[in-house]
Amino acid sequence: MKAVRAGAAIHHAERNEENESARPFQIWLHPRTPGGTPRWTTRICLREGREGRFVTLASGDPDDVCASALSIRADARARIGTLRQGTTVHHVLPGSGVRFARQLNQAGNLHFRSRLIPVQGQSHYDRLID
Repeated sequence: MKAVRAGAAIHHAERNEENESARPFQIWLHPRTPGGTPRWTTRICLREGREGRFVTLASGDPDDVCASALSIRADARARIGTLRQGTTVHHVLPGSGVRFARQLNQAGNLHFRSRLIPVQGQSHYDRLID
């Protein structure tokens, strides 16, 4: 996981210089306030650490950052979990306001107690969690 803080502007490029293939997934968030000092940080999240549960990878909440999440300047959390077939996980999103979840799965189906909402200007749907 990598968290990038652009500051006032961004010039962006990605490349994989490792010997292993990568499956990039990017989320761009608006910061609470514009500007700031550019920086980037990384964190490794091994599959074993997220088996059967969700782990917060990046967050704008100081309590999450104290618990090892990457710091982001947005009112958001990025979480990841690995769920095996037949697994049920009850996960309540804290707080109020608009909440989105994106499911990425290699096989099978995931079911959320949620309702689908269209994402402005895009043809896919994100899930608004009830």
